[in-house]
Amino acid sequence: MAVSRILSVVPLLLIAISVPAVRSLQCYQCVSVGSLIDCERNGTGPCGDGQDTCMTTAVTVLSVTTYTKSCSLASLCIPTDVHVAGIGTKVTCCTTDLCNASGAGPGFGRRTPTTAGPSLALALLVAVAGRC
Repeated sequence: MAVSRILSVVPLLLIAISVPAVRSLQCYQCVSVGSLIDCERNGTGPCGDGQDTCMTTAVTVLSVTTYTKSCSLASLCIPTDVHVAGIGTKVTCCTTDLCNASGAGPGFGRRTPTTAGPSLALALLVAVAGRC
């Protein structure tokens, strides 16, 4: 009786072992003015449900750069590198654990003219908000 009970559990154990554990993407998550390295020292963390991309943004206004590293949805992370009249924004996106370290990620340094409008609007918004 005991042997048949053990044998009846074996298929369930095999199924449990073969199902991969669902694990959240890990990204650097921080905000820092002036230093990308200082931002990374603030730490890492797991992304929330559905967040499948690590994102790094750098917004420069009047020679002051604010860096943000976070989790994002792939559909909201658009690689961008736009600089106009002292105002600039750069966004990089990547999809592996801790891939948003300094300078990492596909699209880093690549200009994307099709996204210049929203990116420039964001940079201008930050500039105006900083003067208020």
